[in-house]
Amino acid sequence: MNAAEFENYLFHYVPIAQSLGIKLIEVNSNHITTLTPILPNRNHLNTVFGGSSSMVCILTAWSLLQNRVLSEHLDGKVVIRKQTVNYLKPITSDFLCKAYFHEDIDWNSFLDKFYKVGKSRLNISASIYQDDELAVEFEGVFVLLKN
Repeated sequence: MNAAEFENYLFHYVPIAQSLGIKLIEVNSNHITTLTPILPNRNHLNTVFGGSSSMVCILTAWSLLQNRVLSEHLDGKVVIRKQTVNYLKPITSDFLCKAYFHEDIDWNSFLDKFYKVGKSRLNISASIYQDDELAVEFEGVFVLLKN
């Protein structure tokens, strides 16, 4: 799917993505980039609420794996198992989130385990940038469960 098609998919199946104001900028099989406005996500300090930035990271990383699952016509559901978030600096304006598979990902092993056991997991990283500066680091463990 291209970015517009996957954005429509995301808004339909995960309505909070639309509430957060997420826009998909780039989608391919190895990474995804989203843009999110500060306005619906700001807190009392006029910075992005930590829960919103965490949710944007989860959604961006989930979208990366979900898009690949759909592209390869896999019969499974993507869920998050675990996350770690490091907040490095306050976010004071609209921000980019980039999610990517680790360089050492072995997609074939991931698929083999999925077909043999009915589930498989992998790590996905995401980073939030504001004005080209790293503001948030995210690491998530996602699981593909057989339907």
